[in-house]
Amino acid sequence: MSLGIFDCSARIHYNKTFIWGLSMMPKRILVLLLLGILTISPLMSQSQKELIRSLDKKYSDWLDVVDYIITPLERKVFLSLNSNRERDALMELFWKQRDPTLGTPANEFKEEHMRRFQYANRYFRFGSPVPGWKTDRGRIHILLGPAVSVEEVITNGLHPVLIWDYFGNPENGLPTGFRVVFYKRSGSGQYRIYMPTIDGPQALLTTQSHTISPTDYQALYEAVKEYSTTVADVSLSLIPGEQRSGYSPSLQGAFLMSRIYDLPKRSINATYARNFMKYKGIVNVDVVTNYVNSRCEVLLTRDPVLRTHFLHFAFLPERLSVDFSPDRNQYYFNYELTVVLRRKGKSGDGKEAEVFKYTKNFPFYTTEADLNTRLSQGMVVADYMPVVPGEYTFSAVLQNSVNREITYFDRDIRVPASEEVPRLFGPVLSYRVEPVSDPDFGPFRVVDRLISIDPRGTFGMKEPLKLFFSVSRGGAQGALRARIKVANDQEHRAYAREYTATIPADKSFMNLTREIENPGNGEFTVTVILEGRSGTVLDSREIPLAISPLEQVVHPPVLAKRLSVQRAFMFDMMQATQYQHTDRPEAATRYFEAALKRKADFSPLIKAYAAFLLEVRRPQRLMEIIQPLKDRDEDAFEFHALRGKALYLQGDHVQAVQALLEANRLYDSDTSVLNALGAALANTGNIPEARNALEASLKLNPGQKQVKAQLDRLKGRKK
Repeated sequence: MSLGIFDCSARIHYNKTFIWGLSMMPKRILVLLLLGILTISPLMSQSQKELIRSLDKKYSDWLDVVDYIITPLERKVFLSLNSNRERDALMELFWKQRDPTLGTPANEFKEEHMRRFQYANRYFRFGSPVPGWKTDRGRIHILLGPAVSVEEVITNGLHPVLIWDYFGNPENGLPTGFRVVFYKRSGSGQYRIYMPTIDGPQALLTTQSHTISPTDYQALYEAVKEYSTTVADVSLSLIPGEQRSGYSPSLQGAFLMSRIYDLPKRSINATYARNFMKYKGIVNVDVVTNYVNSRCEVLLTRDPVLRTHFLHFAFLPERLSVDFSPDRNQYYFNYELTVVLRRKGKSGDGKEAEVFKYTKNFPFYTTEADLNTRLSQGMVVADYMPVVPGEYTFSAVLQNSVNREITYFDRDIRVPASEEVPRLFGPVLSYRVEPVSDPDFGPFRVVDRLISIDPRGTFGMKEPLKLFFSVSRGGAQGALRARIKVANDQEHRAYAREYTATIPADKSFMNLTREIENPGNGEFTVTVILEGRSGTVLDSREIPLAISPLEQVVHPPVLAKRLSVQRAFMFDMMQATQYQHTDRPEAATRYFEAALKRKADFSPLIKAYAAFLLEVRRPQRLMEIIQPLKDRDEDAFEFHALRGKALYLQGDHVQAVQALLEANRLYDSDTSVLNALGAALANTGNIPEARNALEASLKLNPGQKQVKAQLDRLKGRKK
């Protein structure tokens, strides 16, 4: 069962100055420029051609099939993939993006495209040195399908001419009726496409053309008309009934062909291909093909009490699929959220280094009545996390267990390292900001205020509009002022309102909620400007605002998890991990110790801190913190493994062997334990058993180069 959610169409803004500049160019140059810019099949680089030659035939053949409809980004991503499994997944996603009836077994677009491709190969290959799909007629047939009518003109005085008539859809930028013309330039061979402005009427004549000036279009038109009135008309214009002055070939033909070539990619948002490349490392590539669009909201703010920056974020998938549970007599779904924080800048392998990652589940059960009312607009899934100072790429992946639907997004975020610089956090627009008194934590809760989120950012004409933002004073002196400007750029209905808020001199940090007047139907921009003394601009932020023509908009409910104040140590643990993976060991130690002080017996915290202590070679502190694991059966393996590694670092190899053997007895497939055991055994002089341990590790993971080198050194030693 799937619930559809309204999604606004994208707007395209044309640059009038650019179009005017093109109109001043010589027509032949302009036509070549248009075709060069807008053609669907740009010239491939030599490296791309080499990559295609290296592909299995299945994939190079597929690139031929989609040559006229694939976007440059899709082609680039496809050629950068490393396995056939990934290529198969992207091919499936490519067709799914073009499926007009998602959720049905048939993909009508793909079926029609394959019919056209096969027809072109079968019927347009004669007289051509290239396959039928590569001919001009093959290309037009693939892009537009069969013509409404076909007229072939073969007569003395003219090269053979073929005229295909089509009906066009103005919504696609095409005239209601137009023609595509082909001709045989030498009187034989394959048909080539005819362009009035490039070829001109003289190209159609077999006689007289050399006696008439190529710029005397009237004379050329009359010469062609002697043999065929129809051909004479199309020699100047491809659009029947086009109003023109004089006999100069119409420039509209160039625009028409450019639109035809561009037609298959107009409705395709090819960024899905880039996202496929980015997220296939986080989730299974088979799952990525079940992508659905979503709206997202992100808010970076700061908790002045905890002195911690938090990143709040929310998803609103465009589809909500549910299943029915007979046992509970309820409908259900489960969203699994995976979050990855990567440090900006490349690591040794050329990729952004992973700093932090977690996975969380959001199960939900509901009734059929709720599906038709409260959940009619879908469900927002929201979460939050602390983030330490730095520059990052934040990626979030949300997967519904029902139909395995998946959506994702990423953002570049910058968390300031210093509190000395004045800064705005937010703003975010809401239909409700309400005070809360309990001490717990949750997404889009900032200290004592809960912000209701709708990632669509659309409100009704009679809804209240609450603008929330925070101000950090930094080193600025005196009272500060926040100016809020609401405006649009519509000439026919201009709108501009301004509001102010004061930050007193004794406030170092302040959360503000300001109700703004609802401006009525339309699209607006909300700008918050932080000003210091004499109106100096210290910071500014801008967000869009959309007001629906409806009086009220139904906002979807929010699915989120709260964290009790008793578990606030988790924030310290998360920040410690982030500091660890951004090479700031002193800060990592400080936050690990702070978390441990609050919850010394929390197993995940102990294990994470112990792994860090091994990394910074502090075995004595490690031995101290792991003691709570000692008497827990579920933690016995980790206790002996960590203790054995710590003893090895301390140089006590005999006891290290005993502890590591006990760990291996409990679980014999951990390569880190086997590697440490091999090293400890070697240091005690037990070379045969050391080799056995390292060989067992290599069987589990043959790609360990350092272990192979260590084993080779041991093979040269005597027993």
